[in-house]
Amino acid sequence: MKILICDDHDTSRIVLSKYLARYGTCTLVDNGAEAITTYAAAQRSGEPFSLVCIDILMPHMDGFNTLRSIRELEKAFLPNGADKLKVIMVTALDDTDNIHQAYSLGCDAYLMKPYTLQQVDDTLKTLGLIT
Repeated sequence: MKILICDDHDTSRIVLSKYLARYGTCTLVDNGAEAITTYAAAQRSGEPFSLVCIDILMPHMDGFNTLRSIRELEKAFLPNGADKLKVIMVTALDDTDNIHQAYSLGCDAYLMKPYTLQQVDDTLKTLGLIT
């Protein structure tokens, strides 16, 4: 599995990548604009990501705008919706408004920081990415 992790906090990126490295290759970026560019480049190269994990609270471009942009690009790259990217919002925000907004923009799962390895695994299983 090819995984993109977008978080402006170094420790958060590294911890999540260590958890997810058991399941695939992780690419780490620290901002939304770089996530969008990296996603598009992977699509153009024919080696798309299967999973992207996005923090909501980031400077310049928050996780909501990053998710919105990736889903818009996805429509252009995958007009029939095949092989749709799985998106996990990984954040400390646990209020109903943020959770609702994330799902309305097209996230597939919402993982609260701090999380455990078991919670990551359970989320991946729920998404059908691991058994």
